[in-house]
Amino acid sequence: MKKHSKILLITAVLLASTLLTFCPEAGGTAALRPSEFDACFLWWAFTCHLVHWSAEHWLYDIACFVIIAWRLPIQKSLPCLILSSIAISIAVTMAYPWMTAYGGLSGVNCALYTAWAFHIMKRSKTIGCLALVTIVAKTILEIHAGHTFFVDNIFIPADMAHVTGIISGIICGICGNRLSKEIDIAHNEGKFQWS
Repeated sequence: MKKHSKILLITAVLLASTLLTFCPEAGGTAALRPSEFDACFLWWAFTCHLVHWSAEHWLYDIACFVIIAWRLPIQKSLPCLILSSIAISIAVTMAYPWMTAYGGLSGVNCALYTAWAFHIMKRSKTIGCLALVTIVAKTILEIHAGHTFFVDNIFIPADMAHVTGIISGIICGICGNRLSKEIDIAHNEGKFQWS
């Protein structure tokens, strides 16, 4: 059941991201607009992460998302996805009020990767800590360099999205065990079903 939920989540993100990236009219309404903060913020807080500025940007972010989301249990990835989406949107709006449009999954990917590092620590503290150091070091190096390492610079990177993603992942990693237990208890009691 949980495997089906994971496949459903990955497929939904893949399809929505493809539509919002390659259909400019849809993507234009889904990107976060910090300079135009209004009632659409809650909508943008979730949809903006699915909008990408080029095929390369989309391909890199989606590939990372699929790999990380597949490795992380659904009861850990879903809360992390929700928390990081909202936190990143708030942080980007506050840090870049002049920005006309924000989009991309990279901040959410940072959150999921960080949560995965904490998940791995249960089996191997060394590998988990190494994974955590890797994402922090990559983010610090990109901030210092002033550009991302894996995508051509056709847009201004929003470093605050990556930093907030890592912080969200740390919160989910630390609180995730308790939350996962609560979700499993609710699932086992039939309060909701993974489908």
